[in-house]
Amino acid sequence: MSCFPEPETYAMLLAGLAWLGARRPGQLCG
Repeated sequence: MSCFPEPETYAMLLAGLAWLGARRPGQLCG
């Protein structure tokens, strides 16, 4: 899986998305 970012980076991106979703749930739901 060399074409994917490192696990730590991927976890950070997922955490960022979860943080944004928690801050703005209405925008993500449309």
